[in-house]
Amino acid sequence: MDDKLIGILERARADDLISERVMAGVKKWLTEDDFGEFRNALEAMILAKSFDELNDSFQAVIPFGTGGRRGRTGVGPNRINFRTISESAQGLANYLAIVKPDKTERSAVIAYDTRHFSKEFAARTAEVFAGNGLSVYLFEEFRATPELSFAVRYLNADLGVVISASHNPPSDNGFKAYWDDGGQIVPPHDKNIIEEVAKIKKIEHLSFDAAERDGLLTWIGADIDEKYFAAVCAESVSSAKPNINIVYTSLHGTGTTCVTPVLKRQGYRVQEVTEQAQPDGDFPGVPNNAPNPEYPEALASAIDLARASGGDVVLATDPDADRLGVAVPKSADGQEWVTLKGNQIGALLTYYILTSLRDAGKLPDDGLVVKTAVTTDLISDICEDLGVAVKDDLLVGFKYIAEVIRGCPDRFIFGAEESHGYLKGTYARDKDAAVAAMLMADLTAAAKEAGQTPFQLLDELYCRYGYYCDSTESLVLEGEKGKAQIGQIMNHFRTDPPTELCGFKVSRVRDYLSNEDYDLESGAKSSFQGPSGDILMFMLSQDGRTRVVVRPSGTEPKIKFYISVLNPVVGELSKVRQDTDRRAAKIAADIQNIARKIVSSEN
Repeated sequence: MDDKLIGILERARADDLISERVMAGVKKWLTEDDFGEFRNALEAMILAKSFDELNDSFQAVIPFGTGGRRGRTGVGPNRINFRTISESAQGLANYLAIVKPDKTERSAVIAYDTRHFSKEFAARTAEVFAGNGLSVYLFEEFRATPELSFAVRYLNADLGVVISASHNPPSDNGFKAYWDDGGQIVPPHDKNIIEEVAKIKKIEHLSFDAAERDGLLTWIGADIDEKYFAAVCAESVSSAKPNINIVYTSLHGTGTTCVTPVLKRQGYRVQEVTEQAQPDGDFPGVPNNAPNPEYPEALASAIDLARASGGDVVLATDPDADRLGVAVPKSADGQEWVTLKGNQIGALLTYYILTSLRDAGKLPDDGLVVKTAVTTDLISDICEDLGVAVKDDLLVGFKYIAEVIRGCPDRFIFGAEESHGYLKGTYARDKDAAVAAMLMADLTAAAKEAGQTPFQLLDELYCRYGYYCDSTESLVLEGEKGKAQIGQIMNHFRTDPPTELCGFKVSRVRDYLSNEDYDLESGAKSSFQGPSGDILMFMLSQDGRTRVVVRPSGTEPKIKFYISVLNPVVGELSKVRQDTDRRAAKIAADIQNIARKIVSSEN
């Protein structure tokens, strides 16, 4: 190693600008042959004295979270790069060999999105899998995450991987791992895989040419597309004519390979937002380069086009096309538009699917709707009213919905999560924007035949079941310091929970980590059956419909606050909406201020 580099590192260590762990990691990546491809970039970081970046890149190993392994691309074990991608693939292959030791022929399917390096990372994953003797099916071009889930099932593969960071910024990428049912890896598999990654001494590798020669690499594309499109279209419950105009944006992602073909197969007229249609990992046509269909600003161009062209609905998807964003006109004149929240979309689709099945005499007696604990209870109210069972206490992440499907596939009707993820049917085991877009188009067409917009239908649901204000707020805390601060906040909330939020008394605390309910008034504790995870729920009403949920994000450096306030609609809905929204905003401000005070007082 160059003396100048050693000198810079040793002075930085002496001045406590980098830790001993970081020092050792940097030296390893500079000197060992396995990391030679990163040497130039790492040397540039040292010469630039980018010590904050070095600390963040080498202090930790990027973990498996809610959506697999995801984060910034760059040099170091806490970044997504060819080394951490290779380690992920090797660890996954090793774990498969442990879990299925008697299976001699193992296979994996790989897909990738439109992000920078996605295609190259997918190729490296394929070469590592082939080096471990797996037969690899690799999509010839970028494809949506839900099609990967479908392909794992259709091809009877043992594993699936999609290279994507979903809706994250352009700087990020990731490695999503799927098991043989087409669902994402769930506990304890995720921790076991990362343990295998930590043990890796050698990464097996077989070149593309050798893999093809040995029959271990098969390119897939159009044939799988056709089977997938057919499976999605089979989930339609519509009896309405496709008499609407749809404006669609893929936000520079993979949605043009699935959403557009599905909608056109169903007979819909689709206009694409030209400046957001081309695949581009910089997402240049999206405000702030943030390709998240949850953000109203991401749909602004599509709404402008819809307003000018007489559109009935705007549909938007994230780069890997598993999340759906929706905007609709408030009334038939199409002038004033509103962007729907994920909870609102989920409630509308639940109501539409269940009532359509009921009216057609196809609603199963033992049918099941599934949602996460932080998703609106309006879905539960709809299910109760229509006599359909609902599983509504899951941890955050669609993989937990997939786990429920695995246990009772014949009962599953629909799954939803507040972060714009939806699935009808069991052809895939991950959220799918294509089926959600088709169903939303069907709903819009049915509403139009009834002289309504989806927004007006949503208001009908509020008048029937009560008005729900469901919102999600976040406090961003980046790096290792931020990770520690998030831990401090969660620990403080557990040991000293708030007793009041915006005039609401906190009656009960539900801790999913210990699976305990704690009554703040009586001090009584009771256990409950359910999943275990780092989630706290503060009940602000006896029925739990008004509440605050706090959890660390599994994919981004932030702590998230889910606020839900329910009020019955007595009198004018507009007045109830205004009062409820104002109350929910104050609750959100209260809980965030408490979190900020915890950070400032403990640091």
